[in-house]
Amino acid sequence: MTSSPEIVVSVDSLWQVYGDNPELALTDQYKDVSKSELQDELGLVLALKDVSLEINRGETFVVMGLSGSGKSTLVRCLNGLITPTSGQVNILGQILSDIDNDELTQLRRNSIAMVFQHYALFPHLSVMENTAWGLEIQGIGRRERNRRAQEKLELVGLQGWEESYPVELSGGMMQRVGLARALTLEPEILLMDEPFSGLDPLIRREMQDELLSLKESLHSEQTQTTIVFITHDLDEALKLGDRIAIMNGGEVVQLDTPDQIVLNPENEYVASFTEGVQSQTVLTAGDMATAYGETAQVGSSPEAVLQVALDNDCCPNVHITGEDSQFKGVVTVDVAIKALEAGADSVEAYVESPTTFSAEDTYDDVLPSVLAHPSCLPVIGEDGALVGVIDSTSLAATWDAAAPEIRYQLAPIVREGIEKILETRAARAEG
Repeated sequence: MTSSPEIVVSVDSLWQVYGDNPELALTDQYKDVSKSELQDELGLVLALKDVSLEINRGETFVVMGLSGSGKSTLVRCLNGLITPTSGQVNILGQILSDIDNDELTQLRRNSIAMVFQHYALFPHLSVMENTAWGLEIQGIGRRERNRRAQEKLELVGLQGWEESYPVELSGGMMQRVGLARALTLEPEILLMDEPFSGLDPLIRREMQDELLSLKESLHSEQTQTTIVFITHDLDEALKLGDRIAIMNGGEVVQLDTPDQIVLNPENEYVASFTEGVQSQTVLTAGDMATAYGETAQVGSSPEAVLQVALDNDCCPNVHITGEDSQFKGVVTVDVAIKALEAGADSVEAYVESPTTFSAEDTYDDVLPSVLAHPSCLPVIGEDGALVGVIDSTSLAATWDAAAPEIRYQLAPIVREGIEKILETRAARAEG
């Protein structure tokens, strides 16, 4: 049984309104009007409108929207740079409105780091000094801060540039320094406000890939870093996000996983973003897997395996599991028949290891293997259990949003052959 994710950021009914008497925007008369109507009637600028959300430890939570949607205002509320007009922000169990400036400073220094769009490097400091700067503010000794800074510079691929200065670096390298500086603080929460938007497309893609690799490294450590990533680019959001909050006019109009954002947009605004996005770019093997049916145990007899094949009426691979429901391999119908003919008591010695997919594998990861193997292939979850199977039919069905339960069935001649073998075997046993 999996435990519930730990919530590290909680936002409850957050409003941010600029102008005289901003509380008027929260009254019954005006709280449901649009951003433009509020500005026309009261001269108030609505930045956030009743935003509520929760962010789990270790996830990459992307906030996406166009200019003026409220995404940057939201992220500045998360680290206390902006005090909201109304509502509550809870960070790591601390309600920001309830703590004083000293406590807020300590929270920022010890638990939250931020990466900005325009690098924010000190031109008079070297790469090493820029990276270690946050630790210096914390009072960490030179040897320790340089050790930690060196570790993070190597993590982002900047070893050998420690003594260089920002003016000597490319835009992508400067952003890597900014990222290394944030990571050196070993924060629980990393806030990234459109960090790659000023980069050339090629460098931007490289930095996205870098962040995905870094995420794997960060999650291998004891404390999982939670990333809140701000962007106006849907492709970037889909690539990086575990979940995405799409904002418009200060509101969160859809909060969902990348695949659901693309496949099931909640309104026309979201649909306009996702138009033209190919569904296979967000589908995972877990999304595409179809139900398999019964499995056989490792110690099952050949007869039992053949009966499972008949009961499932599925592909000619019978999937084998252990007592703990862990996937162990497959026994094909042909092999089960050979085991039966050889007089084997069980199929344990006949279990084969097929090509398998992780539930998180992408459509592009899955496609080559499915095309190369006509039979259905197993999808395995994080716990090692069988999630389902994928074959070329189900792959095409998912891509085209057709019925998800389409599967290969045993050919009639194969079914008849198995039935005859089992009948003959039973007759011999009775005789």
